[in-house]
Amino acid sequence: MNRITAILAVFALLGSSQCSLAADASLDEARNVLQADMAAIHAAGEPTTVDDLKQPAVPDTANGVLEIRSAYDSIDTSTAAYNRFTRIDPLDPLNPDTLQTLREVTAENATALDLVGAALAKGEFDWQFKLASPLITVPLPDLAKLRGVAIVVRASAVAAHHEDNDDLALQRIGQLLGLSRTADQSQILISHLVALGIGRHATDAADQIAPTLKAPTTSPARKRALELAAALLDDKSIQQKLRLALMTERVNVFDLAFAIAEDRISAADLDQIINPSQAPRPQPNLDPSIVKRIALEDAHQLLPYYHDLIAAASAPDWPMLRSKLPNPPVAAPDRYFRSAAMLSADKIFEAQYRHIAGRRLAAIALGTRCFALDNGGKLPRKIGDLAPKYLSSIPTDPFTAGKPMNYDPDQGILYSVGPDGKDDGGKESGAPRPQPDIVVRLRP
Repeated sequence: MNRITAILAVFALLGSSQCSLAADASLDEARNVLQADMAAIHAAGEPTTVDDLKQPAVPDTANGVLEIRSAYDSIDTSTAAYNRFTRIDPLDPLNPDTLQTLREVTAENATALDLVGAALAKGEFDWQFKLASPLITVPLPDLAKLRGVAIVVRASAVAAHHEDNDDLALQRIGQLLGLSRTADQSQILISHLVALGIGRHATDAADQIAPTLKAPTTSPARKRALELAAALLDDKSIQQKLRLALMTERVNVFDLAFAIAEDRISAADLDQIINPSQAPRPQPNLDPSIVKRIALEDAHQLLPYYHDLIAAASAPDWPMLRSKLPNPPVAAPDRYFRSAAMLSADKIFEAQYRHIAGRRLAAIALGTRCFALDNGGKLPRKIGDLAPKYLSSIPTDPFTAGKPMNYDPDQGILYSVGPDGKDDGGKESGAPRPQPDIVVRLRP
């Protein structure tokens, strides 16, 4: 939607600058150039049209999305407990009143929680988004439902832990990881960001319960804790999902350019998409052929930028990403489409690497707790002591070039240096966030 807002904002800047466009560049030539771009990308096996994004339908009998929708619909948001629940910051320390609210919300939504388990047991997910051109107008209502279900699952995880049912608590955290994966099935960027957000619920819940986890050596909870740690360390697919989502964003650039060139979407249409409850705003009086040609030419000129973004998404760590991340091309006032369709990826990539760091920290926290349970409550002297019994390998800090996570057993903290790359010694700011380092506490 930000791109749409930008389109509307810069339409008014065209005015007399139209004469700056090359006089010999025809609309047909611009169309042919962009079609040739698309043919080359498609020949490389990458999507270029909305039809390329469509996936085979999953039969209802195998589609876990139907249970997720039912789970959301079964949540009673009108209760007093749910009303209190919406005002809780999940990162705040628990108090008796907060814990009682989580218990009540869990009890009230037993049906929703059962449906989540049934959904994930199916293992296939078709969100049934009606992909069509213009892609930018396609609604994605199920993402809000998925988030709504996820927060109830997280509440159940924390409540179960404080009821001394850590096997169930860990199962719920695993379900959060499963819900995160379901969001990524659509290969749409906003879906990937929702997946990261749900994954954050999983890692925060794991961090929250790890210091007091009860998982004796031979218990079901111990087995589940180590399985969850292994799942958290398996983050390779997350990078692939972002690459696919960025390819979809490139498809959106092609699609929007041709939608404008073919009069299938206009500034007035876009205005109504953003402000459906407001009266239409006056539109500038522009030569339609100029508007169309700019869209096609700018889409062509944005392709190197998108190519570099997609390539950068494979970087194994934040420093390498920063070295590969392209600078956004400068958009002159008369290049309205370039301003609108140019994705600003800095925050997206930061969220991606924060999530990867969070997963690795949570896995180490679970492994560390299992070690302590086997060693009289003592933390390991170094995190390398966790492999191979508790963790198959010791993950690196993705905000460094291959360095291990920082660990201080005396303070009982584990931390990543975060996006600034600076080791602040596990320093936390006075506010809950943001923090100089990304810190996980290993003691209650």
